[in-house]
Amino acid sequence: MIELAEQQGKLKPGMTIIEPTSGNTGIGIAIACAVKGYNFIACIPVKMSIQKVQMIQHLGGQVVWTPLVDESHPNSYMNTAARLAEEMDNAMMLDQFSNMGNPLAHYMTTGNEVVAQTDGTVTHFVCAPGTGGTLTGAASRIKELVPSCEVVCADPIGSLLAIPDELNYPPGAGSYLV
Repeated sequence: MIELAEQQGKLKPGMTIIEPTSGNTGIGIAIACAVKGYNFIACIPVKMSIQKVQMIQHLGGQVVWTPLVDESHPNSYMNTAARLAEEMDNAMMLDQFSNMGNPLAHYMTTGNEVVAQTDGTVTHFVCAPGTGGTLTGAASRIKELVPSCEVVCADPIGSLLAIPDELNYPPGAGSYLV
């Protein structure tokens, strides 16, 4: 996503990247920012693990904690990141949730790596979805190379992704460990 933004001229040296994250992509962005010299601010909901937060901080990123509120709330981690990117000079949000560079990176790399490392014998690709970038990007490439491979999305009870919809946010479901 960073390289795509650079190629498109949206991201230039000295800029700050601000991103809503539950941690994993934030860690990856923090690594890239440390290597490439960008400042990084991660907007993270309070339910995320302290280990992910510490990793981002150890890599030079700043963390802005946000409350556990619906995505439409002005103080959600997504809206906080968007607001900060808008208010700050020389800043941008990559927006991993809708940035096509997210699945594209996994289509170009991860999917090929899985097939190569299994010598093309992969039968199942099981992936926790997060934003869906790894799942959709890697699975698309794997299915092109090994059409018989089955793709499985593994997500905890209480996810928004379950089918049928009655499985989403069942009564009594609270926060969950990933």
